[in-house]
Order: sequence, then structure tokens, then C-alpha cells
Amino acid sequence: MRLNLAQRLSIIVIITAIAWCTSITNEFVGYDDIKLIVRNDRIQESVFYAINFYYNVVSDSHNIAWTNYPTVIFRPLEWVGSSIAYHIWGAKGWAFHLFVNFTFHIINSVLIFFILSKLFHTHCNKSESQLIEVKVNENKSKKTKLKSVSKILEIKSISWFLPLVITMIWAVHPLHNEAVNMLTSGVGYLWATMFSLTAFLIFLHVQDLSKLRSWLLLAFAWFCAFAGYHGSEMTVIAPIVLLIVFWRSMQNKDFRAFGHERLKFFIFLTSVLVYLNHRSHIVSEKGEWLARGYSEFFERLLVLAPQIFTHYLKLFFFPKVLTIDEHHEVVLANAFSAYHVLCFVICLSFLIGVIYFAFNKDRTYELHDKFIAGFLFFSGFSLAMSLNIIPLYALARDRYTYFFTLSIVVVIMLVMDKYYFSRVEISKSTRNILLLILVVVVGALSARSIVKSLDWSNGERFWSSTMNTVQDLGAKQNWRYRLMQYYEDPGTTTFKPNSLLKEQAYNDFYNWERDNHLSDPAVINRHIADSKNPDKYLLNKYGYIGNKSIASGLFFVATEYLKRGQNDEGVRILKLSHIYYPEHFQTNLQLLIYTYGQNAEMTNYLLAKMFNEAINNSFLAKGFMDGMFFMKHPQTLDYALKFVEKFPNTQVFHVYCFHAAMAVKDYEIAYRHAKAVANKYTEQDIFVNFIRQYEAGIVKN
Repeated sequence: MRLNLAQRLSIIVIITAIAWCTSITNEFVGYDDIKLIVRNDRIQESVFYAINFYYNVVSDSHNIAWTNYPTVIFRPLEWVGSSIAYHIWGAKGWAFHLFVNFTFHIINSVLIFFILSKLFHTHCNKSESQLIEVKVNENKSKKTKLKSVSKILEIKSISWFLPLVITMIWAVHPLHNEAVNMLTSGVGYLWATMFSLTAFLIFLHVQDLSKLRSWLLLAFAWFCAFAGYHGSEMTVIAPIVLLIVFWRSMQNKDFRAFGHERLKFFIFLTSVLVYLNHRSHIVSEKGEWLARGYSEFFERLLVLAPQIFTHYLKLFFFPKVLTIDEHHEVVLANAFSAYHVLCFVICLSFLIGVIYFAFNKDRTYELHDKFIAGFLFFSGFSLAMSLNIIPLYALARDRYTYFFTLSIVVVIMLVMDKYYFSRVEISKSTRNILLLILVVVVGALSARSIVKSLDWSNGERFWSSTMNTVQDLGAKQNWRYRLMQYYEDPGTTTFKPNSLLKEQAYNDFYNWERDNHLSDPAVINRHIADSKNPDKYLLNKYGYIGNKSIASGLFFVATEYLKRGQNDEGVRILKLSHIYYPEHFQTNLQLLIYTYGQNAEMTNYLLAKMFNEAINNSFLAKGFMDGMFFMKHPQTLDYALKFVEKFPNTQVFHVYCFHAAMAVKDYEIAYRHAKAVANKYTEQDIFVNFIRQYEAGIVKN
């Protein structure tokens, strides 16, 4: 069966569209997309206003949308993408799904096909396998003399249909449900991935640099790579992958001529360096999410990583239970269980596989071996970015399995090609059986993706299905609170709630503490003892369940009571939340606000505790300062000055210093910090005007 390029691309586009067609009619589900798109006034300004966030995204977006984590997240492309889309079609969920997530995933699938075709040295317009005759020069050392020996090798080519089959399976896999259905993932992660893949393909394609067109393409590739980093930090792995692909060519050991490999890698690398340099001036990280010390580094690498890797490997083969809460349940109780040993053995097997295929001397299947080794390595490397070993705040979530899934499919198909397809003459009947198996696999995966996309149809179904997949007491309450928020603001007028489900959700939320006897001292002691159980060390340290999730659930209940003006009940539950988890920063901040001035001992305790935590974490410092301003604390300026000294690159602390200094009429300090942000802060008029007045002598200390 011979398929031309148009037919192959048509197959990819059609099956991808079928697999994700049910996502098009989905509404906003309240999983970030309502606050980031529908209720985000910033992106609804002019597009140029959104672009300004590139220069000072942290300080200007203070307390807005996803900047709950302003110290580590820097994704201006997400803001710009949301703004462009909003100005074209407004807050229409179906338009975002169709023209962004759905379309970008199809484009990424096509790009993956072309990249694999180029890497595998398969011809897009031919359907044949062959032995490739290759002339290579090998340097042999004999004592001090070097000799160059030419050899003619016959290298078995990779079967022509593999890029097509791999892309088909990858494109429809249900592990992509979060990437395809989460709207902010579309304007951020998928768009960034599309930029990155485009750059990667251009670097593989361009060979002749004697033409201006080639240089323009390389410049465009640089721009695409650079833009991609600003939509998802995960794309910074692209230059490293390019280096791995080009490594043998750089050493003249690869028969494929990519051409100008060193120059291309240098160009790709400069895009990363420029990005990281700019990011360092915008984002203050200070290692908040970084593995602390060698012990924790190896703990994450050798204990957590095998668990997460095995978890997603299991979901790759059996994508039955797919829920956004999975990352809470990945971590095991301890590292000494039989299952963890299995996880470690699986990861070790992948590592052994990398070494075996990388150094295998079978020259006939050299192309297969090197790519099997490379993609085995890439399967773990692509997930490693989400382990917070480096401070990019990318959690182990389903949407970050985009390339992990690709790696596993590639490895499986290359192994089958090496040990079966390329070795036997496949008869017509066998070919038909194999084709039927492919149809069944693609059909089954597509069906799962179609069904799973229905869970994203609206927030009610989304949060209800999430609650049904978790067992943890506090986790259910946390997701129930998300459902209540969705009922209050669904982001659309077309959503009609199920009255029975809505009533049940509210009753369960407010009766949760009573129904589970959470005020009972025996229950409290049991949960606290469980959190200190050394047999559950890993779960208590890295998991967000048990006493931590209960504390969060209580915090949300307290928040609702405080919003309704029932302060006594709200403070009571806040104190209960503090008992369950004294390290819960939000609880402590709310306690400080609502008990400030009533009890000096509690106030001093909370202030000292929170400051000691915040001085090493700019995210917590930001929340701490919000509380200081809310309470009108007399030492607000003192705290602001300490934080700006600790986090000089985070402009928001200069803003805090300015406002705190203005409150106490210390205009000299206000002037100094106004100067620090006047040319960087998007909403700069207040600072510029003050600077003019101060320099004109209108305001003086």
C-alpha cells in the first residue's frame, strides 16, 4: 500500500480531529480559564497592554490571575495568546477550544510527523524500506599513528510507515486530554510547543546557507524558539534535544547530512540564553521550589522520579482513570514498599536500555539503536522538568506528558521495526492483520479521548467527575469548593446547573466538618499522628493529602463564613485549620488578619512564624505584605524594605515599599523605589507623576 504525502497528512488530521471533536463544544470549566480569560481585565485591554507583561509581568500582574505564583511563573505568551483570542471572538469557550487547543494540537501532530520523517531519514513521498549504503571514515589509533579507513556499510533504514503510525497513535492518546481541553494550556503550553517544534523542524531542514532564504528561516526559527520559552518553561529542553540529535553528525559519524550542525545548535542555544537572562531580571526565584540540598535532590531523583515515571507509564498503557487530582496520589507512603522497588526497577530497566542500545555494535541497525536509546532517555528527561528539581514550578501533571507519550510510542514502534518489520517479508494477510490491530488501537484510544473530553463539557461535570476519582477526605472538599465557585461564576450564561447536584454540593460543603467529626480531639490527634508517622514520610512531605488537605478544606469553609460576615464561626474554623496543619501559610495569614490586636501573644507568634517563612520565599513574602497592608500594620514599611533587599529582582516589592512609604509620608524612600519601577512597571503613571512632584519640590519629607 503506497501513500503519498497528502494522504498521510489527511489521515493524521482526520483521526486527530475525530479523537478530540467532543472538546470543541466544551465550556469554561473554572480550572484557571475563567479567572485567566473571562474575568481577567488585563488581557481584555489592548493586545499591546498584554505584551507589556513581557517586561514586567511579575509586578504589574500583582495579585492577578495566575500570579498566585509570581516568583517562578513567567509566561507572557499565555497572556498575549489569551488577549489576541479574546479580542477576536470574546469570551466564547467553543472558539477557544476550536481555534486554539483543537487546532494547535492538530498542527503539532503534523509537525511531529515531519520531524520524525526527517530524523528517521524516511521519505515523505515514498513507501519503501531499503538498505542504505554508507561510506564512513573511521580513525583508528595504533600507538601514536592515526590512520583513516574508509568503509562501505549497509545500514537498515527505518520502515517508511513508522512516522505515520507513531503520529497517529500519539495524536489520539487520551493522556493529552488535559493539554487539549484546558484552555489556558492551549494559549500557553500548546502554542509554545508549536513554536518549539517549528523551530526544531527548521533547524533539521535548512542545509544550504548560501541563500538568503535559509538565513531568514534560521532567524524565524530563533524567534519561534524564543517565543516558545515564554509560553511554557518545559520547552527549554528543545536545544538539548537538538544537541543530542546532532552529536554524531558533529563527529562525522552520522551518514545523514543535517548541515552546519554547530552553527544551528549555537543559534538555538543563544535563544535559551537570552530568555534566561531576561527571565532572571523579571523573576525572583531564590530556590523556593528547588530541591534543598543533596539529600533532597537524590530523594526526588531516586525516589519520587521512579514513582511518577511508573505512574505515567501505567497510564500510557491503561488510561482508564484520568483526573487532574492524580498528581496528589502519585507519591507513595514510603520508599521501602514492594511497589516502589518495582518502580525503581522499571526506571533502571529504561536506563540499562539507554546504555545497551547506545553502545550496541550492530552496524546494520545502527539507526534503530541510536533512536531507541535516545527516546528511552527522552521519556525520562521530558518528565524530569516537572519534578521541581529546578525551580520552574512545573508540577507532574497530565499536560506535561506530551513528549513522554511520544517517546514511549517511538520506542515501541522502533523495537518492533528492528526485530520484526525489517527482518521478515510481510505477506498480504499478515499486513491486513497488522493494519486491523492498528485500527483497533487507534480506535480504542480515540474512543477514550472522546469520552474523557466530555468530562470537560462544563465545570459541574468536570469537578463532579474529579471528586468521584479521589478518596482523600480533604481533597474531595477542596474540589467541592471549586465546584461551588463554578456555580457562583460559570463564566457563561448558557450553563444550566443541575439543581439536585448543586444543593448536594452546598450541603456537603458546609456540613463537611460536622459529618466527619473534624472538631473531635480524637480525630484531630489521629490525623496529626498520621502526618508524623515515619512510615509515611514521603507521602506527608510531598503529597497534598491527609492533614494538609483537611486544613485546606477547613480554610475554604472558614473563608465562606468570613465572606458572609460570620466572623466568629470563620475564626473558629481557621483556628481548627491551624491545628491540623500549622504550616499552612494562608490559614496563618487569615488568622493574623482576623485576630490582629485581640491577642498580642498570638499576633506576635504568627508574625514571627510567617516572616521567617516568607523571608526565604518571595511568593509567601508577597502574601505576607498583602496582609500587612490590609491590617494597616505600623511596621509595614520595615517589612517591605527587608523583602526588597532579599528579592531585589522582583519589582512588586519596590511597589510595596513605595506605597508603604507614602502611607507614613517618607517621601525620600518613596522616591527611591518609584525610580526603581518607573520604567518597568506597566501602570507607571502614579510613579512618574510622583517623581516629577518630588523633583519639583512639591512633596518633601
